Amino acid sequence: MIGLMIADNQLSREGLLALIEKHRNGCEVRGGASNGVEALRQLEEIKPDILLTDIEIPEMDGIELTRRAKSVSPDTRSIIYSTKSDEGYVLSALRAGAKGYILKTASFEQLDAALHKVHTGGYYLSDEILQMVVDYFCQSDHRTDKRDPLTGREREVLLLVRDGLTSAEIASRLSISHRTVEAHRFRAMKKLHLRKHSELVRYFIEEPGAGHVRKT
Repeated sequence: MIGLMIADNQLSREGLLALIEKHRNGCEVRGGASNGVEALRQLEEIKPDILLTDIEIPEMDGIELTRRAKSVSPDTRSIIYSTKSDEGYVLSALRAGAKGYILKTASFEQLDAALHKVHTGGYYLSDEILQMVVDYFCQSDHRTDKRDPLTGREREVLLLVRDGLTSAEIASRLSISHRTVEAHRFRAMKKLHLRKHSELVRYFIEEPGAGHVRKT
């Protein structure tokens, strides 16, 4: 059973609770708060598996709540559930530690997929959010390092790999062959000196557009 906490207004929380109870999707709502300060207090006490939070909540917004959640409940994974779809909010949320970003216009099936994907250690972005992220990183004007060796297609493939898609799924989405996907992936990972999926995630979240992985 996935323990879930929701930080959102009361109407949204009640609606989500009703949907979860109706669909019996393996989730249990164990806490809820209408502002960030109360949500942070509950996080420390309840330590849920997943925090589902809107961005626009009073006293402490959802992005700051996501950032602080890591210190009071390190094992809790955060998903942003919002109407906000512009790149500033999305990138800030990912850099704050969000493992998922899903729009409130998404179907319950998508939300359910997000909850289970994030619970098992993956990332989940709504289709609209994923497309925005791909568009953002494929535009050279947004690269922070002009020496970035990746081509637009290599970057696009890596973003989809980062989000857990298989080579077959990427090939279908981009209308290219499975072999072409593998070639792009191999060349891009080699250029960036990346070996593991965790390193790939860090590359896009902590240093978007950079040509190398920051050393720790």
